[in-house]
Amino acid sequence: MEKVGKYLIKEFITSGGMAEIYKGCLEGPHGFVKDVVIKAVHPHLLKDERYIKLFLREAKLWARLNHSSVVQVYEFFEEKGRYFLVMEYIKGTDLLNVIKRAIHKGRPFDIPKTIKIFESVLSSLEYAHNFRDEQEGIFGIV
Repeated sequence: MEKVGKYLIKEFITSGGMAEIYKGCLEGPHGFVKDVVIKAVHPHLLKDERYIKLFLREAKLWARLNHSSVVQVYEFFEEKGRYFLVMEYIKGTDLLNVIKRAIHKGRPFDIPKTIKIFESVLSSLEYAHNFRDEQEGIFGIV
């Protein structure tokens, strides 16, 4: 397993337009293990200063967000010219897979669970939309 900073990269999760996402972990003494998500700028974009600035802005902004339905950022660092954002790992599946599984099994999607999911999503969107950071001049994320 590759190591970046103090984290071990365990597996590749996905890739987007600007970055790659990995599952990793922080290992400590006496069997301490903390699973994390590691986001890294694509290597081929490292020479383009625009992408570095976007990633840095994202890291600074995300680190200031604090809401129960928003993934927490633990650390941002640079190693060997590559930038990494370390975030909270949440075990589970995405909503699309949950819906597909319910359809496949011929079961209706549970209404109370659906309402709870939508409440959580709308709460986090409201938080992000109303977020203000006077120091960085970042307003209206959504």
